[in-house]
Order: sequence, then structure tokens, then C-alpha cells
Amino acid sequence: MGTTIEDVARVAGVSRGTVSRVLNGAPNVSDSARAAVHRAVAQTGYRLNSHARALASGRNHAVAVLLTQPSDELFDDPTFRELVKGVSEGFGDSSDALLLLLAGSDLERRRTAPFLDRRRLDGVVHLTPHMTDPLLDRIIAAELPVAVCGRLPAHLLGPKVRTVTVDDQSGAAAAVEHLLAAGARRIAIIAGPEDAPGGQLRLEGARLALGAHYDATLVRHGDYGPSSGVAAMEDLLERQPGIDAVFCASDRMAAGAYRAIAARGLRIPDDVQVVGFDDHQIARELTPTLTTVHQPIQHLGQQAIQMLQSLIAGEDPGHRMFPTRLVVRDSTRPVSD
Repeated sequence: MGTTIEDVARVAGVSRGTVSRVLNGAPNVSDSARAAVHRAVAQTGYRLNSHARALASGRNHAVAVLLTQPSDELFDDPTFRELVKGVSEGFGDSSDALLLLLAGSDLERRRTAPFLDRRRLDGVVHLTPHMTDPLLDRIIAAELPVAVCGRLPAHLLGPKVRTVTVDDQSGAAAAVEHLLAAGARRIAIIAGPEDAPGGQLRLEGARLALGAHYDATLVRHGDYGPSSGVAAMEDLLERQPGIDAVFCASDRMAAGAYRAIAARGLRIPDDVQVVGFDDHQIARELTPTLTTVHQPIQHLGQQAIQMLQSLIAGEDPGHRMFPTRLVVRDSTRPVSD
């Protein structure tokens, strides 16, 4: 049988509670008692396992980053890479464990679900919220603190759920207003997933900015990936000739739209102007370079983990929203004064 905390207390000549406070870093212990406990730990070879430590402190010293998109998106979509990088940097010098949970398939969700529990985790950063996400319901039911990178509908918000996002609606509105100012009139929209709150807000911002120019028959939905941008743009060009511009809710869908436009023998921006959303590196690498809406993705990740740490500590960081800005490049025509 291994050494117990009672053995350490006996050798140190202190109470079991004092040993527990020392091992969990509590401040209300005298220097002499602290030194005695550390000597006893070294003498007895005692090691505190993670489960016992969690029971003693009320903490698991582990937080998770949850991705519910297909796992290959972590490598293919720069948004997730930037978010994860921001989370890692925002975690700072914390000694807690930072776990990445992949839950993009039914099998992965079954594997992940048991970990979303207060007995295993102190909290979760959710990178990919959807309104129909069963794991989000599980997190909320488990009363785990969660910082969500994106919007959530009001019925999913609660005392332990906080969101960090950008002003998707204003960003999309700025994109469409720029297209109108550049002379476009039949403006198509390749929106994000219909169950993604951010995608809905980008569509709503574009719709409001278009006003009388809005045409529901010129709207298609994609999954933010390039293949969906190709498919949506091909369908638009086939069914709606005369489109002179398209607003895409992600740069990757805009890259797909480029391919479909070129396949039709059309030119950007002479025949079809294009605006994206994200301002990833791909926006600068496309030919012509892509006009897009910049969002501070890495900063969102940093904020999310810091907000989660506040929630775990019993503080309320509130909800946070950051502005976007339009970056004008060569995929749109000059705006007349």
C-alpha cells in the first residue's frame, strides 16, 4: 500500500488539513508548517494523484478546447489554427492541462461526451458553436463554465456561458455597402451554415445593407469551405445570369467562387466583383487579391481562454464583441467619389 496523506501528516507533526492546504498552494499556512510538510513529502516519497488533488482543491486543473467541426478542418481552416494559437498564448504560464477535444463525427462525439463533466474538467472553450450542437447542451447541463467563440441564441445563454465574437452583422454590411459603392447592383450572397449564429448574422447584415437590391433568389449557403464556394457560385451563375458581384461569408468560400467564375470565362473584378470575410493569408495570395472583412481571430482565442479562467475563478467576464474592418484589395472596382 502506498504512502498516504495521513503518513505525511504524522511525519510532519501537523494535521491532515494542513498537509492538504500546503499541497494545494493555500496561503493560510505558516512557513514552519509548510517546510515541515515538504520535508515529510520528500522523506515518505508521497505523491498526490490528480483525482485526490481535485477532491482536495475542488479543481481538476484541466480545461478543454472543443472543436465540433470535422477534425481535418483543424488543419485546413486557418480560422481554427488561429483560434487554437490564441488560446495557447492566452493560457500564459498556467500549470493546468490544456486538452484538445475533437468531436466532428458521431464516433468522436461519443468519445468526447464523457469528458464534458465537472469531475474531469474545470471548463471548456468551444470553438465551433452551432444552435443544434448536442455537446453544447451537455456542457450547459453539466454546469461547466464555457467560453464560446461565436454568438449563441439567448436560450442557450446562462450564468456559466459567456461568448466572445466579432460584429458579424456590421462587417457583412460594410462589405455589401462597398460593393454598392463600387457600382454593383445584382449582388449574390454565399452565406455560412444556416444553423451557425455567426453565419445568420452575416447574412442579415448583407440583407439590411442591400435594402431594395436584396434578392432572396441570389442567396446560397455553404459550410465556409472552398468546395461549397465552388458549388454555390456555379449554381448562381447557372441559374442567375447577370450577377455582377458576390459577398462570401468566408475567404475560403470566396476562393471557391474564384474558381467557378474563372471556369465560366469571367473576370474578377471586371465581370464579377468578390468580397470575402476573415482576412486570412489566402486573401493576399489569390489573383486578384481579395477584398475582405478582417476579424481579429487570434485575439478572440486569447480572450476566450482568459474569460474561461475568470469564470472558473467565480468572476463574471461578461460577453465581449470586437469590431471588424474592411480591407480593400483588387477583387473589387474602385469606388467613385
